[in-house]
Amino acid sequence: MIFKKNNLPFKIKKEENIYTLKQKMRGRGDFGIDLKKVTDSNDNIYKLIRLNALGIAKGKKQRIKRVVKNIHAFNGRNSIPKLIYSDDFTIVIEWIEGDIMKRGTLNKQTVSDLARFNAENCINIKKLPVEKISKRIEKQIEELTSHNFISSDIEHHLLSFLNSGNFKDINYDYETLCFADTAPKNYIKNNNRLVYFDVFGLDQRSLTRVFTKQLTQIPKEFRLDYSNTFNESLPFKITHLIPIAYINYLVTRIYSNVKKSKYIIRKKQRVKVEMAAKDLRSFLIAIENGNDPKKWLIQQT
Repeated sequence: MIFKKNNLPFKIKKEENIYTLKQKMRGRGDFGIDLKKVTDSNDNIYKLIRLNALGIAKGKKQRIKRVVKNIHAFNGRNSIPKLIYSDDFTIVIEWIEGDIMKRGTLNKQTVSDLARFNAENCINIKKLPVEKISKRIEKQIEELTSHNFISSDIEHHLLSFLNSGNFKDINYDYETLCFADTAPKNYIKNNNRLVYFDVFGLDQRSLTRVFTKQLTQIPKEFRLDYSNTFNESLPFKITHLIPIAYINYLVTRIYSNVKKSKYIIRKKQRVKVEMAAKDLRSFLIAIENGNDPKKWLIQQT
């Protein structure tokens, strides 16, 4: 249907839902936000993002405002879709045709290109005291342990790391506005232009946590290439921050899955939580045994 209240600077001639109801039921998209591919009267194609009644009722207006603010912060960079129009309920961005990146088709060159692209698009970088991160992690771990989502054994290993000399020598991490959801499916290649097209994935995050998350999503054989290129593309080195970054990533992953469902998690979420907890325990023990954190992370499947 054509929207009844149409404040857009163009007339919609044709529109298609990007996700079907079945896809939404399987976790794609958001029931409170309509995503559409729209064509105007001049046959220009755009991606339209609009809050529906459910989204408005759930207070998602702030989310729309945050996305628009983050798009503006990238200041017309060619690395994200161009903003065509926005209001309190709507975002319209350019529609980008091309080849969506897939994990199975990555090779040494595309991985290096992706690492450089991600690093060069970390903007508004500022120092983030590690003490602030460690206090949050301790609080989350305590809560997760009390609800039996992680074992007291993991809590013991984690507190041991946080009180060790390896951690106390680290003073700060880096916070940045960046591509926070770095799954390969969020990138598209349009001729020679690489684009991060998930505008909801633009967010202020720990730079190193995003780096380690991306590293785990890259096939094992290309992780060293990704790590080296990413570090070479930054004005500073972050390799020494891998331990706290990976721990931060795993604890955040467990906590967000648990908190999102108010401690009543479904089978799919429970599997994610259990896998992340297993990885966290293995990593903490590897560090205690003197293993190199970077090498360990690169070698894990």
